[in-house]
Amino acid sequence: MTNVKISIIIPTLNEEKYIGRCLESIKNQTCKDYEIIVVDGYSKDKTVDIAKKIKAKIIKQKPSGFAKAKNEGARHAKGDILCFIDADSAMRKDHLEKLSKCYKNESVMGVGGPLRPDSKQLKHRVMYFFTCDFLPLLTARLFHFYQYQSANSFRRNFFEKIGGFNENLEKLEDNEIANRARKHGKLVWARDLYVTSSTRRVNFGLKSYVRNIVEFLDGYFKLYILKKQKLKYREKYTAIR
Repeated sequence: MTNVKISIIIPTLNEEKYIGRCLESIKNQTCKDYEIIVVDGYSKDKTVDIAKKIKAKIIKQKPSGFAKAKNEGARHAKGDILCFIDADSAMRKDHLEKLSKCYKNESVMGVGGPLRPDSKQLKHRVMYFFTCDFLPLLTARLFHFYQYQSANSFRRNFFEKIGGFNENLEKLEDNEIANRARKHGKLVWARDLYVTSSTRRVNFGLKSYVRNIVEFLDGYFKLYILKKQKLKYREKYTAIR
């Protein structure tokens, strides 16, 4: 595959329970002009086997965080647009088609959208709406502060120009790159470009949400107020990858 429009990059580590759904959602896209790049941290389950079945490009990398995995995937990408998505997320079938329309505006350098839960439970729907949809829309519209999340994208030449993801960050790497990128080009927050995401990190209910919110607020404070160059998960908040 030499002339692809979109490179979809997925970091993985032991994701056999979720990667199939993610890949199936990509396979069913109305837009077929894409490649799939799986950056795997030497999974010990069937993650890679599942990815090979749909002929994804597999890149092996020692587990070292989201940012490094995404940057590694970008280095192997052939598409003009780099689209990043987590292994436990899934796209609607017209996601890439809508994404391509956003980039028809040549001034647009990056596009992000909300997360919605893969659960129908009211607690998840309410919390995801508030934290992953309403608030990011509000901060983008009022303050031009972009809370890019699981699924985001950039023009490849622009991504390379700004240096890609900050590999010193174990968390908030999507957020940081967006707010660094907005100083150099136009970004879009597209509410209809949402992806559904697993609620596995918050399945313990309100306590899990409070824990995650505190962790992210702590990260925001250190990154944007204290201007720290490195962010790590606290020991009890184990990184997924």
